Amino acid sequence: MRDVVTSALVLAACLALPVARAADDSRTPAVEGVLEAVESLRAQAVTAGHEWLGTRSLLDEARAAAASGDAARALELAEQARRDCELALEQARREEEAWQGRVLR
Repeated sequence: MRDVVTSALVLAACLALPVARAADDSRTPAVEGVLEAVESLRAQAVTAGHEWLGTRSLLDEARAAAASGDAARALELAEQARRDCELALEQARREEEAWQGRVLR
């Protein structure tokens, strides 16, 4: 699980530069790259069993915004989805550790 959280944090750090560049030039390929990275992060949350309910909808809305040419809205929604994924992975990590304290001894 720590590897998943670590890779999520590395992915989040890598997302910062493409998001900034995509916001500047509004090219669809740059936005698509951000969406793919966030989708990868969402897949990690799914694998950890902690995907949040609204994350997929946020990504769907972001893709629709990108398809309609609204790169700024697409990036805003992708950022929300990224934060949800990071928090979901943090929740998974905490739950992995916390269950041991709930076991009767």
